[in-house]
Amino acid sequence: MENPELFRVNIVTNPFWIRSNRKYMLTKAKGFFSEEGSLNNFLFMTNNTSDDNEATMEYLRKFTAIVKEGKKRDFTLILNPLEKREVGIISSHGLKKGLETFFMEYKFPDEIQIDGLEDLKEYYHNLSQKYGYEIDIPEFTLIRQGDGLEERRKLEEVKILYEYVLVKYPHDLNSYARLADLHRRWGNYNLAIKYYEQFLERRQMPFIERRLISLKRYINELAAYVIEKEINNSGIDAGIAKFQQLRSNDQNRLYFSESDFNSLGYNLITRGKIDAAVEVFKMNVELNPKSDNAYDSLGEAYMKNGITELAIKNYKKFLELNPNNSNALEMLKKSGKN
Repeated sequence: MENPELFRVNIVTNPFWIRSNRKYMLTKAKGFFSEEGSLNNFLFMTNNTSDDNEATMEYLRKFTAIVKEGKKRDFTLILNPLEKREVGIISSHGLKKGLETFFMEYKFPDEIQIDGLEDLKEYYHNLSQKYGYEIDIPEFTLIRQGDGLEERRKLEEVKILYEYVLVKYPHDLNSYARLADLHRRWGNYNLAIKYYEQFLERRQMPFIERRLISLKRYINELAAYVIEKEINNSGIDAGIAKFQQLRSNDQNRLYFSESDFNSLGYNLITRGKIDAAVEVFKMNVELNPKSDNAYDSLGEAYMKNGITELAIKNYKKFLELNPNNSNALEMLKKSGKN
């Protein structure tokens, strides 16, 4: 009250516990809060509530009434009553609780859904106005919200967000790994390799090394990559023709991997190429007629493409190979089949 602009946040514990403070604080408060004006300030007050401390509670009630009836705008008073009595002036519990309360909004609220980086910038800009200093978007928030955007298939926004993390927090390894994985799903393999290698320059991690080795092997040794490239360059029919050509060529040394054909199919779905994904899953079924997973993926692709009868046919084949599978049964229920 002597220097109201000195601190934005004031955290006190049992301010009326010392008898000599009580009347002075009430007198000061009456004069201060009776004057009109704006006071963008936060006062967090921890207090005991024991029955044998009635005098302290009476002064606290009077102080609270003065604040509520006063003429200061934008002022925040929060009381933190303790169930268990604490003796003394300074309480670590009260200090911690006060800080947690004031900075509660620093962690981005779970109930708010964003559509991109600009939404996060706006939120923390507004929070900066409230807290009185410039707040950067926390690394954890950027990565977590990026994961949420990726689940919602907002992949362009995800890319922008992770690239922002690289600029703002160049030491953060999460963004390198996520950008590499993102570009791999998009088929931007040179960029994926670049980000994997930049990750490994900063820290050697076996799981990133394995992803890089796997991607380079996919490009150099696997038939799925050649077919993917043909689809991208010349269309689905050209991809199908290339598949048949490779299968019938006795000199072909490219490896036909079930898991890579399956991954390619889902990556094509991510890129919005559902028709191409169906054809790739059909190739996988042709290559692996005893694989229940191959039929499951093809059934899912047909379902996404709105071709229900063929989806049902493949889910039934899946169930022949893997009876009582709950996912296949659930998809058949959705199709309206008993």
